[in-house]
Amino acid sequence: YGSRFPTAEACFGSLGSYPSVIEKFPSDAIVGVNPPFTDGYLQHMLETTLDDLVKKVKRVHLTVPVREAPWRKQLHRLKGASFASRFWDSTALTGKALTHP
Repeated sequence: YGSRFPTAEACFGSLGSYPSVIEKFPSDAIVGVNPPFTDGYLQHMLETTLDDLVKKVKRVHLTVPVREAPWRKQLHRLKGASFASRFWDSTALTGKALTHP
């Protein structure tokens, strides 16, 4: 994974800092992307970095909040994208529907 503090997080598996770490991912990788939910990070990821990541790796699992923001329109350009509508609640041991706020 890429992190903000790669030196401190190397022992946990960080390969380097975002966005330069993308070049280290192998082309057959399946990458989970869960950026901080601040508008600055989300805008940078969706408007600047996401296209490079999608071209570089086999599959991208992107987690972003559902809310109106300038970067949200960027999600529509992802061909073949699917959106989660349910999640597993480990406390209740049951599936639950995701709802739009």
